[in-house]
Amino acid sequence: MGFHTGSSKLSGRWLDWAITAASCQGFLLLGYDQGVMSGIIGANNQFGRDFNNPDTKVQGTIVSIYDIGCAVGSLLSFIIGERMGRKAMILAGGSTMIIGTIILASPTTLAQLLVGRIVTGLGNGFNSSNIPAYQAELCPPQKRGFLLSLQGTVTIVGLCIAYWMDFGLSYVDGPIQWRFPIAFQALFAICLVLQMLPLPETPRYLVLQNKQTAAGEVLARLHGKNTPVDHPEVQVIKAQIESGIEIESVGGPFRYKELLRGGRLQNFRRICLCLGVNVMQQFTGSNMIK
Repeated sequence: MGFHTGSSKLSGRWLDWAITAASCQGFLLLGYDQGVMSGIIGANNQFGRDFNNPDTKVQGTIVSIYDIGCAVGSLLSFIIGERMGRKAMILAGGSTMIIGTIILASPTTLAQLLVGRIVTGLGNGFNSSNIPAYQAELCPPQKRGFLLSLQGTVTIVGLCIAYWMDFGLSYVDGPIQWRFPIAFQALFAICLVLQMLPLPETPRYLVLQNKQTAAGEVLARLHGKNTPVDHPEVQVIKAQIESGIEIESVGGPFRYKELLRGGRLQNFRRICLCLGVNVMQQFTGSNMIK
């Protein structure tokens, strides 16, 4: 099993299901991590007593500093993601989440709690930036919209699990009341890492790295079991990927100022649409409530 090609035992529909399950696992983790603090912070509970009943300013810092970690993780993905690849970034995100959860579930000081929030935010920034692209580049075009929408649904499931976990343990006395709900997210992160290990890198990334043979092998396995690399449909899809990359590369290597231009690819329009959707989502105030 190569890192870029994954396990040869997975192919066809089983490979599609494995990719979908891993992608949903990442957003289940995202939803749980976003919701778990809402039932812990600000209440007259063990958490408040352990941290000297933090005032509203400190509570706001604990909540908002997580988003700073997410923003840094997303920006780092933008800078190094194309070099490392989707799979490596998702593995880094899951591993970072495990480390962050260990820090976050074992603090005795406010400083350690804040560091844990930043680290978990960093890991979720990696995941939320790379998982949608990973699944989109591996799934069939006709299923892309449905599968990406499924990630949002699973995020809500993660939120519900976090809320009920907080509610159930609110009846328990002692530090386990808040430490266990926070530590529980490590289970989702560990599952994400284990699920990603046997999966392949995306063909588009492999073509960008001039790993043509590996890209052909991954495309053949996505097509179906025992499909040869020289299968006509595999070659057509590979040629389409190469053609798309060639069009994007017209005029030389990518430059950041291209994001502010229109032209044939409408980069600026795409950026505005993405920014608009995310800004309007934040304007609802849902993240502050969570």
